[in-house]
Amino acid sequence: MCGVQTIAVVLYLYIALLVVSASAQDGVCECLQDPPKKNAQPLVFCNWYNPTSCCLPVHDADINGKFLALIEAGPACEKFQNVAKRYLSFAFCYACDPEEPTHFTTPLDTHFFNASTKTVKICASVAMNMAPKLFSDCGLLLPDSRQTICSPNSPVVPHKVWTGCNDRQHICQGNSTATWYCSDSACGDADTPLGFNDVPCNASRHTCDGVLMFLNDNRAGKPPNYEGYPVEIVDEQLCREEYGEEEAASRSNVANTW
Repeated sequence: MCGVQTIAVVLYLYIALLVVSASAQDGVCECLQDPPKKNAQPLVFCNWYNPTSCCLPVHDADINGKFLALIEAGPACEKFQNVAKRYLSFAFCYACDPEEPTHFTTPLDTHFFNASTKTVKICASVAMNMAPKLFSDCGLLLPDSRQTICSPNSPVVPHKVWTGCNDRQHICQGNSTATWYCSDSACGDADTPLGFNDVPCNASRHTCDGVLMFLNDNRAGKPPNYEGYPVEIVDEQLCREEYGEEEAASRSNVANTW
């Protein structure tokens, strides 16, 4: 458990790169539709957020169920310790993070992401530790829709489903099949992923990565309760580019002391 708590602390500190100036305590959580608070009953799965949380135990239970359904790969793999699963669990618990109101905001990269929406922001240092290839030892169980309990599930080789694209290609998702693919030309409105602009990806901003596909797949790595929003992978460099050196430094001061 100490290892899990350490990762949680690191995640908190890296998320500090992204926060807006308003206090999370003054913001409204997506799930609660209220500011973060301590629950009367504890969280079981996202338990590191028990002191203050943006979710209720019912959300925690739903998140846990969807997480377990995705990583289910039989009894042998159930006992196998895969660090990528830990990082994925933190992404899945995004809705419970008491800092969620400060970083579930408009995109930092408004060229690639639609500026009229919000993005779920995951730090590059965290995202790279849950790249699809890191789950290929056991595989994942992909439903047609994780919102339906009766949805059929398919065992998949993760890095073959979320392959990533070459720099300057378009990342597309088939409207009828939900299959991710790369294109040298525009995806078109129907196949442009939710919240993306139909523009070429930029490898230096992590928009070509397979893990971006994975985290934006509503059947797979996207944090539950944010199916209507895109996931944006960010790092300190992006923060500097978007806000300038001085403002970025003020946003990253906690991480710089780590």
